[in-house]
Amino acid sequence: MYEDNEPTRPFGTAAREPEARPMKERVANTVDNARVTLANKMDSAAETMHARADNLPGVEKVSRLTHDAADRVGASAEYLRSHGTKDMIADLEAMVRSHPGKSILAGLFLGFLVGRAVRSD
Repeated sequence: MYEDNEPTRPFGTAAREPEARPMKERVANTVDNARVTLANKMDSAAETMHARADNLPGVEKVSRLTHDAADRVGASAEYLRSHGTKDMIADLEAMVRSHPGKSILAGLFLGFLVGRAVRSD
């Protein structure tokens, strides 16, 4: 009787493994490029918010809140720029583990928004 010590794989899996590595690298590069592009756009938005905050009509509190929001957008851009995809996933997992209830609510809200966006198209 013939004994096969090779792990069982779906037909053609071994042949596709070398092709999967370059594709995985391309996807990782695309995500990293998008991450940097998004960070740059967020920095630009933060700068615009800071520039326009002092010209807002009304109470000084509105201007201060706009500056605070711009600072948070800038901090988020720096986070995107300084953390890799794996780091961000690990941070997200840690946050979900430490705040499961809020994470579920955020996921439901995000799903609602995505559903509305898809349905309105």
